[in-house]
Amino acid sequence: MGSTARAGSDRALSDEQFSSVIAPLLGSLVTLASKILKSHDLASDAVQEAALGLWLEEQWPPNPRAWLIRAVIYRSLHMARSRARRRKHEALAGAERQESCDRDDPSRLLESQDLHRELLEALKELSPEHRDIFVLKFVEEWDYEAIAGKLQIPLGTVRSRLNRSRNSFRITVLQFLPDGCESRVNKERAMR
Repeated sequence: MGSTARAGSDRALSDEQFSSVIAPLLGSLVTLASKILKSHDLASDAVQEAALGLWLEEQWPPNPRAWLIRAVIYRSLHMARSRARRRKHEALAGAERQESCDRDDPSRLLESQDLHRELLEALKELSPEHRDIFVLKFVEEWDYEAIAGKLQIPLGTVRSRLNRSRNSFRITVLQFLPDGCESRVNKERAMR
C-alpha cells in the first residue's frame, strides 16, 4: 500500500485497489457500528462516512484497517450522541407545544361516531313521552318546571317519567357497553 500524497487525479491507490482493501472489512465494520448505534441503517451510514473519509485522505494511513475501525467507532459515537441530543430536544419541544390533540386521532373520531350512533339508538327505544322529557332535561338542560310548562303536564309526572326514562336508557346503554362497565356504572350510582 502506497503512502504517496494524492494530488488531483494522482491517487495513492486506484479504485480497484481501494475496493480490495475496504471490501473484506465492510461486514465487520457494520457489525461494530451496529453494536454502538443499535441500528443497521445508521451503522451502514457510519461505515460509509468512514470509508469516504479514508478515500479523501491526502495520504494513505500506514494501517488502513486500524484507521477505519477507529473512524467507524468515532463516527458511530458521534451519531449516537447527536441522535440522543436530537431526541431530547424534540421531546422537550413536543412537551412544550402539542401539535395535535385527541380530536385529531382517527380512532377517537370513529369511537365517538359509534357512541353517538348507539346513544341515538338507545334514545329511539324510549317511548315518545319519555324521550321528550329525557331530551329536554339532559340535552336541552331545562329544569323540571320548564319541562312541565312546555309539555303541559304536572311536575310529579315530569319527575316520574324522567326517572323511568333514565332507568330505561341506562339499561339500553349497558347492553352495548363493554364487559366490566356495568359494575363500574353500578358502583358510581351507589356512591351517589
